[in-house]
Amino acid sequence: MRGTFRTVVAFCLGTSALTLSATAATFQGLALAQTPGLSMANGISADGSTIVGVTASVPASAHTFQAFRWTPATALTTLTVPTGLEGFANSISADGTTVVGYTAQSGNVVPPQSVRWGLS
Repeated sequence: MRGTFRTVVAFCLGTSALTLSATAATFQGLALAQTPGLSMANGISADGSTIVGVTASVPASAHTFQAFRWTPATALTTLTVPTGLEGFANSISADGTTVVGYTAQSGNVVPPQSVRWGLS
């Protein structure tokens, strides 16, 4: 899923208007770890080659959240969490080797715990 977008922003300053044009951007879907499901990107490495976030199954009444890492070479892969817990990846280091987030148990039986994933 790819597309190209252009953004034009107009500001009103008194009686004059200033128009700015951004460069073309590309859109690329990252796929899903669970189908049917959804995914949300939460962090990106400095060079844009690694993205982290969370993917979830639907419907929401029976969802399961999984932390993920995406690269062009590996596509979307889930990050390991202990059995019975769900993972949420929130941010990634500039070089793409360290991810931080948290784990939680569905229904909040166990309080969320901060986690760090070391990646190679």
